[in-house]
Amino acid sequence: MAVIPGAPHWFANKDGSDVPDFIVRYTATMVDELTRRYGQPASIIAESQAAGGVALYLQKMRDNVEQLILLQPLGLNTHEYTRSPSPYSELQRRVNHNFLHQITSLFTDLRLLFNHAFLIRTIKPGTSKARAQYEAGLVCRILDPVKELFLDGIPIHIVSGEHDILFPPAEIRSNLDAAGMGNIPISIVPKTPHSPLSTHAGLLFLDEAIRISRR
Repeated sequence: MAVIPGAPHWFANKDGSDVPDFIVRYTATMVDELTRRYGQPASIIAESQAAGGVALYLQKMRDNVEQLILLQPLGLNTHEYTRSPSPYSELQRRVNHNFLHQITSLFTDLRLLFNHAFLIRTIKPGTSKARAQYEAGLVCRILDPVKELFLDGIPIHIVSGEHDILFPPAEIRSNLDAAGMGNIPISIVPKTPHSPLSTHAGLLFLDEAIRISRR
């Protein structure tokens, strides 16, 4: 089993021009290194931005992977962002709404507090760099590569938070159904917003993914 966390997109070009390629390179490097150290993983768990990169990367190694699990994936509700005059503004609106579900956890989860501090200090939301990088990522649609894997018979499972405002399970379900992938199951973690994988809430996503991989 290999777990690929969301990509550190802030290392991409300032204008966001290489974000899709950056994510693919990141996921390829992660999978290759894990394979080198521990052998070919039977299951791959990809989180957030890494979901699309892993789906594209698996086109080359699909025969060796038995299962793909996507945690709160970016790219399966792209239309909900691209139909907005400003995808970045739509993201900010959703981030603020998602934060309302995290407020009480800030007092008990130091990793969540650190993540918000890191976001402000390093990513600096509102800057031209952050806007360009986020918008480049938000328009990355991964339905097509996911569908190729689905049609090839690779079991795919999605794990989402009940209160995930960024990539709500209802929007993902609707888009999967419209793309002819209604058989892909979505496990919903109760009362959980979109969260970094290292936080208490994020570990609930990971626990659910591990449980699914062991069925």
